[in-house]
Amino acid sequence: MLFELAEAERELAATVAEPTGLQRNTASADLAQGALMPLVERYLDLYAKTWVELIVTRRRVDLIVERIDLAIRVGPLEDSSLTVRKFGSARLGLWASPGYLARMGRPESAANLPTMT
Repeated sequence: MLFELAEAERELAATVAEPTGLQRNTASADLAQGALMPLVERYLDLYAKTWVELIVTRRRVDLIVERIDLAIRVGPLEDSSLTVRKFGSARLGLWASPGYLARMGRPESAANLPTMT
């Protein structure tokens, strides 16, 4: 019984201890370069015994097979077996300089925008 009590105390202490070790994260390039890097830097400042591996990709990542701890994505969740937490929200829009509009005209819809190849 004493052994079980000591083991339970060790497990409890592990849940409140400072994080240590590798954290494997994945995100798309726009998130990684924008909002995510300052957060990763702050996390590493707070938890000096950790390091972060950031896998930047658009492909659908198998979190279990690739041993990913955290995936940050934009849009609706395709796999309902995953746990989701809202990270934030952003307002989307299109902006153009006056020079661009003078050269190209004001598009009536997104379908009127030139495609990049």
